Amino acid sequence: MLFYTDDDRVTVSVLRTGPEPASEPGQLDTMMYAGVCVREGDRVVHTVQAAQDPSWVGTDQVRDAILDGDILTISDPVDSGRPMRRHLVWRRVATGGQVGQDGPPRWSRT
Repeated sequence: MLFYTDDDRVTVSVLRTGPEPASEPGQLDTMMYAGVCVREGDRVVHTVQAAQDPSWVGTDQVRDAILDGDILTISDPVDSGRPMRRHLVWRRVATGGQVGQDGPPRWSRT
């Protein structure tokens, strides 16, 4: 789940959905962190203030972000230097009212 608040806070919780646990070094079964966020054009920067992995605290998680209606696609930046890009696609869900009404956006992974 991905939560953004009106005061520029973010909470991220991603759980592995596959039947097998992560087998490659560096892969995670879960990833959770919280902090502040800033939108910079087509990018979002999450500055991590609390995390499941303490080494993430104080880091900036920079992602390309495209919002199309109620669909948010977050990807590794093109200039990340990685041979492949990961894309996470999120769909906005209502929080207490209809989408776009009362409450900050909450996103669930599609």
